[in-house]
Amino acid sequence: MKLTSRGFTLVELMIVVAIIGILAAVAIPAYSDYTARAQVSEGVQLASSYRTGMAEYYQNTSVWPSNLTAIGSTTSGKYIDSMVITTGAGATGDLVITSTFKASGVSPFITGSTFAISTSDGGNTWDCGQLGTAAANTNLEAKHLPSACK
Repeated sequence: MKLTSRGFTLVELMIVVAIIGILAAVAIPAYSDYTARAQVSEGVQLASSYRTGMAEYYQNTSVWPSNLTAIGSTTSGKYIDSMVITTGAGATGDLVITSTFKASGVSPFITGSTFAISTSDGGNTWDCGQLGTAAANTNLEAKHLPSACK
């Protein structure tokens, strides 16, 4: 009597399940970091979109605006709770635009964190994230920042 194989053995199935488990253990943290970086990109995009308006306002008035609505900007987004302007002393006066992420509905890695862009030369050059004067107002981990802001 001849027996034919009709499926997988228990050992083969256990090996497949183990391989899937290992792949999932690697993929889930990578996906979580990717999600956080995608959400941080909204803060980067919103803050960066105000650079031209801020620099133009400064060139016309020789002072920074007191808030973002002075240049017709919104101060929140899908993942951003609020955005504020901080000005400092100096010949051109430092300007920092700080974005605060929402406390819920965002990746747990960035909940309540802040991201900043800054200028210290009247809006000619800008720093972001962990660079320049923006670093003091950014508390995100480097792995969640865009490459240009590390």
